[in-house]
Amino acid sequence: MTDLVEGLESEIRRHISRVMPADHSYLEQGTLVELMIDYRVWRGRFVRPTPRSVRVAAELEQSPKRQAHVAALTAIEQKIAAGEEINSHLSTRVAQPVGGDPAKAPSERADRDLLLAEWGVHHLHLSTEMGKNRFTKRTREVLFVVFREADAYLLGIYDHPSHDNWAAQEIFAVMVRNWPDEGLAVQSRTAVGPSQDFSDDERLELRGAVNLALFIDGTVYFPAGFGLSLDGTPMRVVQAAQQVMWALTEWKNDTLTRLREVESVPPDAHFRPAIASPVPGFEEYAGFSSGSVFIPIGRLC
Repeated sequence: MTDLVEGLESEIRRHISRVMPADHSYLEQGTLVELMIDYRVWRGRFVRPTPRSVRVAAELEQSPKRQAHVAALTAIEQKIAAGEEINSHLSTRVAQPVGGDPAKAPSERADRDLLLAEWGVHHLHLSTEMGKNRFTKRTREVLFVVFREADAYLLGIYDHPSHDNWAAQEIFAVMVRNWPDEGLAVQSRTAVGPSQDFSDDERLELRGAVNLALFIDGTVYFPAGFGLSLDGTPMRVVQAAQQVMWALTEWKNDTLTRLREVESVPPDAHFRPAIASPVPGFEEYAGFSSGSVFIPIGRLC
């Protein structure tokens, strides 16, 4: 029965290789856990099209930039509320191959988005016109949004990184001050102040190398995803991929017993490795199937 789990490992690798844009050499040489980590990172850069309540920060409501981009903002807000596709507003980097040069700094890798990885903030281009390759036309100013399953939190409008510091504390502070109880940030129950106060420029330089707490209005906060690894990968993604690997190991050690414990499955059922996609691209599970029965082992994205 060990072969069944090994077959599932091969199926996971084949699935990722078919779906995720990446160099062939990377797909061949990467370990399974590395592929699952990068797959989650890549999938996480897209926004699942589902109806959401639009929540607008007070700072954005009062900003003159809101009026300057009122047409694009209105269109984006309507798309979000209706659950329409908004991935055309994302960075074109989401279409580039995954598996960048590990020797490069995370900020220089096209397959990493450090603002999203550390603070969970997407950026959307503020255009209503389509440009090249199914993306809207690019704009110098972009909208910062945090997406959750039922809500979208609009933070503000910022210039591209060559003009604005996307590690500035004021960005994080908008989340804390407007929605302190929505889980966008984690309040420390023990720390009373930072051991060292970093400037915005220092925070940008350290992003991806050190996970920093933020001291806002007298309280210490941490990002909801608990920071980044050294290559710019969200720690929550690393943990999720490792959980799948642990589950595969546990099933490999006791496959037959675990299959027999599944209710409503005939004793002579024949199982095969499978990937189930209730929401293709945004919710995928690796497991075993037999007829209409699917046994999930772990979530891929």
